Amino acid sequence: QKALFLELVPAYNRLLEKAELLAWISEKLQPEPNDVTPTTLQGPWEEDSGPDSDEIPSPTTLRVKWQEEEEGLRRVCGEMAYQVVEKSAALGALESTLEERQSRLAALEAHVAELQEARARHARQVD
Repeated sequence: QKALFLELVPAYNRLLEKAELLAWISEKLQPEPNDVTPTTLQGPWEEDSGPDSDEIPSPTTLRVKWQEEEEGLRRVCGEMAYQVVEKSAALGALESTLEERQSRLAALEAHVAELQEARARHARQVD
């Protein structure tokens, strides 16, 4: 469990870095306030002509794709965060169980030591 949790944390951090980079790129793709060209006046060269085309996609198409990608990353980020919380809770429960068992083991070892000492005293009395 601990190993899985330790693997999950760096993966989550990488995902956050990618989400931040995507947010930064998305922000840069936003139209400038001075850009008065309406999207309805785009020429045929700016339209999305399909995956087999050699043409460059329009900024609007790119923006939509980035927004979809960003939404997907946010969803994955949320799922990873939920998994981190779940794994953390599971790890806490396992650590608690381990502490209880270690405490019980220490008590049993102390009891064994007492019994061995009593046995040794009894053996000396018999001799």
